[in-house]
Amino acid sequence: MILNIGSRIKNLRKQRKICQQDLCGKLITRTILSRIENNKMTPSIAQLEYISQQLNVPISFFFTEPTYNDTDISPGKNSHNSSILQEWYINKLYGHIIKLVELEPEKFDAIEDFNKYFYLGASFFTTGQINKAIKPLKKHINNFIKSPDIMQKENIFSFACALNILFAIMMQNKNTDKAEHYLILAKKHLTNYDATASRINFIIHSNLGVLYINSNQYEKTIKVLEDFLQTNKLISYQDLIPHIHLSLNIAYYNIGEFEKSIDHVKKAIFLYEYTGDFSFSLGCTLNHINALRYNKKFKEAFDVLEEFKLKVPDYEKNHPQFLIQEMILHFNTAKYTKALKLAEEIKLNKVNKLSKANYYFILGHINFLNNKYDEAQKYLLMSEIIFINENFSYDLAALYKDLYVITGDKTYKNKSEEHGQIRGRKNIFT
Repeated sequence: MILNIGSRIKNLRKQRKICQQDLCGKLITRTILSRIENNKMTPSIAQLEYISQQLNVPISFFFTEPTYNDTDISPGKNSHNSSILQEWYINKLYGHIIKLVELEPEKFDAIEDFNKYFYLGASFFTTGQINKAIKPLKKHINNFIKSPDIMQKENIFSFACALNILFAIMMQNKNTDKAEHYLILAKKHLTNYDATASRINFIIHSNLGVLYINSNQYEKTIKVLEDFLQTNKLISYQDLIPHIHLSLNIAYYNIGEFEKSIDHVKKAIFLYEYTGDFSFSLGCTLNHINALRYNKKFKEAFDVLEEFKLKVPDYEKNHPQFLIQEMILHFNTAKYTKALKLAEEIKLNKVNKLSKANYYFILGHINFLNNKYDEAQKYLLMSEIIFINENFSYDLAALYKDLYVITGDKTYKNKSEEHGQIRGRKNIFT
């Protein structure tokens, strides 16, 4: 796993009786290698490729993968509990399962398969019939809880997967309390049946991180995920671990521990790039810049941005999100003329709603500072709803303060004071 990669390099080097100097070559200095081997520094992909070549092992050697068979939303094959439903589900014939229930319910009821209501609920969910998925999934969960220990142990993965799907449904319904309840229940039973190293347990913890981040429970995010990483030092799912590091990145910068935040986002970027998931890597680069600017390290933030520009072709055309980020950096450093000039280059039809809201807020606040109140009010109001939905309390406090000065409406003054006391999420203001 990424947290122990340095120890693995050190142990293998010593086994091969290679001294640090011989391993370094031209690409890595002894100081850097020492920091890597003591887990104080994460090697770049180029450095890790070089080290793996020198030690004559594939780069995958440094990442441990599990050997047991489980999947995201499938209980897997079970020779003691197989049925036509399982076969259809494994082959993604979800419509067959749904049609059987709708056209021949008696035949469905007669099938002896402990997981049949899981297959039905998951099929409804997968085909977008969210509300129809809830009842069979709950029935599966109730059957599991009432079952003897041996049946629970045999079907723990389908149980956890069903709870994970219900979590997703509750999040869509904005019922975060129930969403958390389902994940905690899955976590508890996976622990009870020694399945903490399973893929579904990684998914459950990753989703807990997302849930707690969205509800501004940053200390809870850190507690749950740091404990989880410590417990699972020797196991890793390369497509899931970076999501956990990303949640920790966000949690740490929201409580002001910026160095830890930066450390986690670097790990996330490394793993996303290693697995070839460059879309998430781009998002992490934005988070890296955010963590730096929240820590008032604006020069380093600009450096990261400039480095990104150099390695990405057609930067302005293909990555308008980064143009918004560059605009925010100029705004944070009071370079308002540069921010306004950059705003003229940005094509808003190619950015998401949040980036548009940030764009409008910056224009609104700069116009406010320039006493152009009509323009300021128009832009500020265009960002208000998104900021409310995202719980950006710091930005909302400033937004309402501007609107109060512009309009004299005391409602805005009260809202500004209210949001100034709320612990929300960081966004534009540092």
